[in-house]
Amino acid sequence: EVLGTQAALGRVIVPDDARASEAVAVISDGLWRRRFGADPTVVGQTLRLDGTPYTIVGVMPRDFVYPSARFEFWIPARWSPTQAATRNSHYLQVVGRLKHGVSLEAAGAEVREIANRSSPLHAEKTGIGALVLPLAEDLAGAAHGTLPVLLAAAGLLLLIACANVANLLLAKALGRKNEMGLRQALGASRWRLVRQTAAESLILGLVAGSVGVGLAAILLGAARRLVPASLSGLVVQLDPRVLAVAFALSLVTALLFGLAPAMALAGDPWRRPSRLDGRLRDLIVVVEVALALVLLVGAGLAIRSLGALTEVDVGFRTERLLTLSTRLPRTAYAEPARRLAFYQRVLEQVRALPGVERAAFVSNLPFTSHGNSTSFAIEGRPFRDGEPNDLLYRVGTDDYLETVGLRLLEGRFYQSTDTADSQPVVVINETLRRRFFPDASPLGRRLEIGGTWRSIVGVVADAKETGFEALPRSGGYLPVVQNGTAWAIPEYLAVRTTGDPMALAPGIRAAIWSVDPEQPVAQMRVMEEWMDLDVAERRSQRTLLTAFSALALLLATLGIYGVLAYTVSRRRREIGVRMALGATPRDIVGMVGRSGFRLVGAGIAAGGLASILMVRAMAATLYGVRSTDPVTYSAVAALLALAGGVAAALPARRAARVDPSAALRDD
Repeated sequence: EVLGTQAALGRVIVPDDARASEAVAVISDGLWRRRFGADPTVVGQTLRLDGTPYTIVGVMPRDFVYPSARFEFWIPARWSPTQAATRNSHYLQVVGRLKHGVSLEAAGAEVREIANRSSPLHAEKTGIGALVLPLAEDLAGAAHGTLPVLLAAAGLLLLIACANVANLLLAKALGRKNEMGLRQALGASRWRLVRQTAAESLILGLVAGSVGVGLAAILLGAARRLVPASLSGLVVQLDPRVLAVAFALSLVTALLFGLAPAMALAGDPWRRPSRLDGRLRDLIVVVEVALALVLLVGAGLAIRSLGALTEVDVGFRTERLLTLSTRLPRTAYAEPARRLAFYQRVLEQVRALPGVERAAFVSNLPFTSHGNSTSFAIEGRPFRDGEPNDLLYRVGTDDYLETVGLRLLEGRFYQSTDTADSQPVVVINETLRRRFFPDASPLGRRLEIGGTWRSIVGVVADAKETGFEALPRSGGYLPVVQNGTAWAIPEYLAVRTTGDPMALAPGIRAAIWSVDPEQPVAQMRVMEEWMDLDVAERRSQRTLLTAFSALALLLATLGIYGVLAYTVSRRRREIGVRMALGATPRDIVGMVGRSGFRLVGAGIAAGGLASILMVRAMAATLYGVRSTDPVTYSAVAALLALAGGVAAALPARRAARVDPSAALRDD
C-alpha cells in the first residue's frame, strides 16, 4: 500500500495480516507463471515456505520488482514481544510516503529525532542514527553515481557524431554549389533551396533514427548484460519514452547540422570556398578530438581505478575457497541444540571428503552482505561523545577463522575448547583494537555483545567483510556454541579445498542432503565470484566507457580523415604546382601530415583542459587514482596522436601520387 501498487490478482498484504492466526503470502508474477501455470484460481491455495503453510492472497503485477526481480514472494513481518522490544538489532529498512508539501529534509530531521528519542543508547552520542533517502536513489545504489557519468559519456559521443555529420554535410553542400547556382538561375528562391536541403536532412535523420531503434531492439540482450550491477535486478526493456526522445534527437541532429551549411550556401552558391570555411571544418575536427580525449581519459581512469581496487589486500586467503548458502528454516531448527547438531554432522561429512582441507559455517561471509551489526560496550571504558559503538560481527563454528585464512595478529583464534560452559570469548579485528586499545594489548579485556560479557582472546587483521570500498569498521568474531539465542544464525558454509573447488560441489551438496534431504543449498560459488560481484558496478562502467571511447576514437579518426581527404581534393591544383616546381612526394606527405597533426595537437590541448574540468565529476567514483593522473593523460594523448597519424596516412599517400600535368590540365 505504501508503494502504491495493487495486486494483479487478489489483494496485497494489509496490517491485520501481521496479527492474524493464518500466515499469508503474496507471490510474484514470475512465480505464479512458473510454479502455478498462471492459474487464475491461485488465490486461496497453499504455499509451503520453510515447512510452514502460507495461504496465497495475491499475485503482484508483472512489472513489480521491489526491491528487485530476485524476490518472488512477500509475507507480513511477525515478531515475538521480545523481538519487538529489541533496540540494538540494526537490519530493517523502512519505506514511507511523504505527506503532500513535506520536504525530504524535513522528513529526515523528524526521523532522526525519532531514532534519537527511541534509542536507550542515546544514538546522537554514539554515531548511530537514521538516514532518509529517495526510494529511486536507494534502488539505484552504487549506480547512482555511475549513471550521470554514463549519461555524460553518451552525450559527448552524440556531440562527436554531430561534428562528423556537420563536416560531411558541409563538404557535401560545397560540392553542390554548381547545382544550387543553376537552381537559383532557373528561379528557385533561397528558402526553397533551404527547404529542399532540410527535407533531404530530415530523410537522413528518419533513416538513421529507424536503424537506431531497430539496433536497440536487436541489441537489448547485450544491453542487459551491461546494466550496472546494482540495477541488474530491475526489468530492462525498451521504454517508448526513451525511444521517442532518441528518435526525435536523431531528427533534430540531422536538421540542425544539415541546415546551417545549406543556408550559408543558398545565399551565394557561386562563391568560392573561403578560408573561413576551411577553418570551420578544422575547428569541428579539433572539437571532435577534444571530446574523444575527454571520453578516453574517463575510460582510462575507470580502468586504472578498477585495477587499483582489485589489488587491495582483502585480509584473508581467497584462493580455493568454495562457499554456499544453507539458511536453516527457523521452524524446523528453532532450538540451538538442533542447529548445532546439523552443523556438526554436515562438517563431519564434508571434512571427510577427499580434497577438503578445512570447512566451517558462519553467519555471513566476506563480500556476501553488509552483515549483522549491534551495539557493544567495553568494560571499564565509557564511550566518548560521537564515538561509534556499532560492532560488525560474525558468528561461526570452530575452525572458521582458519578456514577463510584470516591473519592472526595477537592472541589466538576461538576453537573447539571454547564451549557453552566456558568463558564466552570474542576475536576482534585490527580496527577495533586501534580505536579503543591503541596503547595496550586488548587480550583479557571484556566486551558486552548481545547481553553477554565476552573476553577478548585474539586480534585479526581487518578483512574486507562488506566489500572492496567499504571503510574499516569495528568487528568481532564469536563462536556459535556460545551464542544460545536465535540471532546471527550461521547460514553460509565455507570449504577450503586442495584442488578445484567446484569439482567438490556435488559431493558437498550430497553431504548436506544426507543430513537433511529437505535443506536448500544455494549460491554455490568460489570466493572470487563474490569479489567479482562486488566490483561488477565498476566493471560495467569501465565496459561502457571503453565502448563509448572506442566509438569516439573511430569517429574522430574518420573526422580527421574526412577533412584531410577533402582538403587534398580541393588543393589538388596547388599540390600539382608544388610538384611541378620541384616538391618531392615526401614533401607533400609531410605537408598533409603536418596539417593532420596540427588538428590533433590542438584537439589534445583543448581536450586536456576540458578533461581536467569535466572528469572532476568522476572523482567520487575513482579509487586509488587521481582525476589528473598523468599516466592516463599521456597514454590517451599518445593514442590520439597515433590515430591522427593513421587518419592522415591515406590522404597523404593520395596527395603524393598526384600527377602535376594532369592536375593542372583538369583545373
